[in-house]
Formats: sequence, structure tokens, C-alpha cells
Amino acid sequence: MAKTNCVKCGKEIGFTSQVKLVDGNFLCKDCEKKAGKIFDPMMHSLDVYDQLLKEQERDQKIFDALFKKKRTFQFGKGPYIHACEDNGFMYIQTDGGGLLSKNKVYNMYRFQDLASYRFVDGNPNMDHRMKKDQTYIELKFVGDYVIDTLYLLSDEEEFKELTRYFDKAFELVQQNNKKGMFKAMKGLKDGIRQEQEAATNISKGLQGILSGNKEMALDNMKSGVQMALRGNRIKWSELTEKLLREANISWKV
Repeated sequence: MAKTNCVKCGKEIGFTSQVKLVDGNFLCKDCEKKAGKIFDPMMHSLDVYDQLLKEQERDQKIFDALFKKKRTFQFGKGPYIHACEDNGFMYIQTDGGGLLSKNKVYNMYRFQDLASYRFVDGNPNMDHRMKKDQTYIELKFVGDYVIDTLYLLSDEEEFKELTRYFDKAFELVQQNNKKGMFKAMKGLKDGIRQEQEAATNISKGLQGILSGNKEMALDNMKSGVQMALRGNRIKWSELTEKLLREANISWKV
């Protein structure tokens, strides 16, 4: 078989050491591993690879700045998602250089962007890595994520635990005491504010489309969809923005 060159590092690679991406480009195995387990060459292109590495550079900074001695809740049976209520972030950690490598890759997601979480049967048509005889937690996110849907090998009991965790985080759980009533009223006010911001951003997005400013339109429409999600997202948005600002980290890459 003919040899080719890695599109990233330029190294000559033979048939057994080359990884072909869905768009026809080739990576060497060392470069492919840098993207971590979330990247799949059978589903993702070079553009996705490049953007993912940019996100991971930012995500490493977030992990170093915001996760020191923080308690996280772990879900899934590989890969795992680690969620932290102290900062409003969750992440998947995988190996960026093989199983024994010390090089860890972090894929960071924000609580406020979690659009849905559901329990699904394995379906290779949704993701070829899934197996029909296994079950998974599906997490979908809105925002500027180059990979916005995750499937975590899991079981029904763990999914119930994850549901309770995020339902509580988004104040979807009913409270029966006075403190709970106060939180419910605050949640109602935040919910009204959230809906108003959603409508405003979607309106700005439509104005951007009409004026020909596609970048402004896209940013505002995404923001509007995010704010229209179920539950209280305001507090998580304010928390992550505050922490990123204090750490001098830009979310946008």
C-alpha cells in the first residue's frame, strides 16, 4: 500500500500507522491520539480535529484554574463525565497519548448549555461505537461546541441518579419547606428573566439575518436557544462568566 504523510506533523506514515478521517485526510496515530477518545476519525473531519484541539487548550486552562480540590460527581462507565456544582462545569477526561500516557485531555462543558439528558439503547446508526446490547446516557449541548452530543455507557440506575442531580441543579425539583418556597419564588423570577432574555436574543438574531450580519445573527440565536432551555440557567451562566473572568480565560476560541 502507498505511503502518505500526516496532514498535521508531516511525518510519512504507512498503511498500518495511518488514520483516515471522514473527509479523506490522514493523521499519524500520535497526532490522532492528541484529540482524546471523544474524537472519532470515522465521524469527524480535519476541521473538527483542529477546533477540538483549540477547545481542549482552553479546557486545560479551566481545569487547572477551577478544579483544584473540587468535589465532582462522576457518571458513566467509560468515558466518564465529572460534574462540579462549585463552578458550573462538567468535563470528560481521556488519555491523549494512549492508555499509559500521562497526557490527559479535557473536554469541558457548561451546565447552562446542557439541553437534554436521556437514557437510550445502543444504536450504531446514532454512533457506530455504540453496541446494540448495551445502554447509554445521551447528553446534548447547545453552544459553540464542535462535538455537542455525548454517549456514556451506563445503566438505568445511574441515569436516575444523573437525572436527580441535574434536575436539582436546574431547580426542576419541587420544594416543600419555607426555604424551598423562597428558592421557588427566586427561581420563578429568574425563569421570567431567562425567558425575556431568550426572546430578546432570538429577536436580535432575526434582525441580524435581515441586516445581513450572519455572525451577529448566529451568536444571538444560539444565546436565545440556550436561555430558552428548561430550568434555571441564569445562575449557572452568571457563575461561569464570573469565574472565567476572574481566571482571565476566554470561553470563545
